[in-house]
Amino acid sequence: ICVCATSRAWQCASRACVSRCRWVHRTGKRKLVPMMERTGTSWPTLYCRNPRASPPPPAPQPELADWAHANSLAYDDGTDSYIVGLRHQDALVKIERESSEINWILGPHVGWRSPWSSRLLTPADGVEWAYHSHGVDLTPQGTLLLFDNGNNRASAFEERMSAGEAYSRVVEFQIDEETMSASEVWSYQGVEGERFYSSFLSDADWLPVTGNVLVDDGARTRTVEDETGEPTDHNWARVVELTRTTPAETVFEVVIDDDPPAGWRVYRAQRISRLRPPAAAPSHTP
Repeated sequence: ICVCATSRAWQCASRACVSRCRWVHRTGKRKLVPMMERTGTSWPTLYCRNPRASPPPPAPQPELADWAHANSLAYDDGTDSYIVGLRHQDALVKIERESSEINWILGPHVGWRSPWSSRLLTPADGVEWAYHSHGVDLTPQGTLLLFDNGNNRASAFEERMSAGEAYSRVVEFQIDEETMSASEVWSYQGVEGERFYSSFLSDADWLPVTGNVLVDDGARTRTVEDETGEPTDHNWARVVELTRTTPAETVFEVVIDDDPPAGWRVYRAQRISRLRPPAAAPSHTP
């Protein structure tokens, strides 16, 4: 995998970078060997092995295996560490920059093996894990804010919820590194009577001026009829600002949609102060 820079976070570019995740055959056994690499810079190079007891891929084996799908990264300057979101592992991982050592892993415990299992955070009462998440954000309070896509509300090693029942959340976690535990301090699951679910894309940002949360609900789906009258999926999106209260209040909402067959998906949303620099003050000639 390769994580590369954008305006807000580093995103996954696994199908366009110099490294690849491949199934390697050795003595008749499969071993997944993903690599994170960025050449020509001072960034550290991380080489990883598959830390979970994953089943072999179905035949025929694909040339590439998207083992981690790293889609976001936050830098913790207090500990000089990276927090990486691994969508396909249903996990957030904190890695020390200098040593590349794993500090902790936030996610379901099933399937992890030694020595990585010793890095798993213990959930406090009421914690619901995030599944296939996007957009991890480190807040000024030191909490982690992210969009929990909620695909099947289960990892690959757990009993899955049907796609029709699954739901998304915006969730904020507090990590206690002394006790190696995680608690859930705030979450949003839509308004009453609405199904809140985007199975891919999406984002959640802390807004420093107001303390509100900007949510990119980026891949909503509804069923429409195509040109032949057959049912088909239609994508639309919205960007909504929420108060960080329970229940959350909507500050504003923008719906991004179009008439079928056109549709919209929004990968990330970022609040900026202005589109253009402020105009220069007029000069006065005495």
